[in-house]
Amino acid sequence: MAKKDRLKLTVKGDKFGDFISKLDDLTKIGDTIKLKIDKDNTLMYSLIGETAVLAFKSYQITTSDYFDFDEFDYTLDYVVLGAKKFVKNFGFLNVKSKVELELNFKDSDDDNIKHVRAIVGTDSRLKLSGIGGEQYKIRDMSIDKLSRVLDIENSLWSFTVKKEDFVDIKKLSSINDDKIIAISVVDNVVSFSELGKWQLDVDKIDGDKSSLVFGKKYLNSVNLNEDLVSFNIFESFMLVTDKESNLMMSFEQSWDDED
Repeated sequence: MAKKDRLKLTVKGDKFGDFISKLDDLTKIGDTIKLKIDKDNTLMYSLIGETAVLAFKSYQITTSDYFDFDEFDYTLDYVVLGAKKFVKNFGFLNVKSKVELELNFKDSDDDNIKHVRAIVGTDSRLKLSGIGGEQYKIRDMSIDKLSRVLDIENSLWSFTVKKEDFVDIKKLSSINDDKIIAISVVDNVVSFSELGKWQLDVDKIDGDKSSLVFGKKYLNSVNLNEDLVSFNIFESFMLVTDKESNLMMSFEQSWDDED
């Protein structure tokens, strides 16, 4: 029988609200989330697709910024099934109290990775439990792999959108029933549009580019924490980044690369 063990994380100050809000944001992509926690960094992500990843969003935070813990030298892999309900339940933990998260895990085939079987969250009055899903339920990603695949130095071209323009794009796209939205570049002008309904010019770049089409539902996953939203266009997907998150929206992207 595999050896089981546990690790306790004590949430720092009011960081739990921010932690839960990031998980909540990832549920806009999918209802399964993976957390990979080590002593340095915590990666959390959700995705749509199996062989081809159609959409992906991740957050990377510094573990010690959010939690106090005893030193450990492995990575904790936790698959959150039914993430929407998980977020609602754990959101009841009182951030004004001492919030602790106990992760119960077992060994894996890799000595450096532990599979979390359950997480128990407590404050001064409430105790909540969440069962960890099997690892095959979501494709495995790593910080190293993401840094390679999503390296903006490898993008083909890029443009920016003012925050107020992006808000208008979201409002315009919500009026119509179309499921897709287009990005085009004509006479050096970058535009968002829905065919025959509206077109909004957002930026100017050098040269014309091929038109891109993607699902408008992903507009709600774009963070508006900064005055400009940066879009980086790769061969078959676009990437929107900020200081903590990556949002990938694919045209037809396979993530089978060499590890």
